Amino acid sequence: MNTEEKANGEESAIVKENEKQNNIVKCAFTLYISTELAERVRNAVYWTPGLSVTKIAEEALDAAINRLEEVRGAPFDEREGGIKRGKML
Repeated sequence: MNTEEKANGEESAIVKENEKQNNIVKCAFTLYISTELAERVRNAVYWTPGLSVTKIAEEALDAAINRLEEVRGAPFDEREGGIKRGKML
C-alpha cells in the first residue's frame, strides 16, 4: 500500500466515523454523467483539500432539488412506487 492509498483509507475511516457520530445514514447512488463533467469533478477534488466527489454530488443534488421544490411551491410527496431506470428517451 503506497502513502496515497494509506492516506485515502485513513481519511475515509475518519469521514465514516464522523458520519456515525452525526447519525448520518448513507446509501450508494449510481448515475452516469458526461466524461467531461467527471473529469472536472476529479480535478476539483484533486486540487481542493478536504473535498470529495460525494460532497460535490450531495451539495449539487441538494441544491437542484431545493430549486425544483421552490419552483413547485412545496416539497415532493413520498413515492408510491419505484422510479423508471435506464436511459430516458
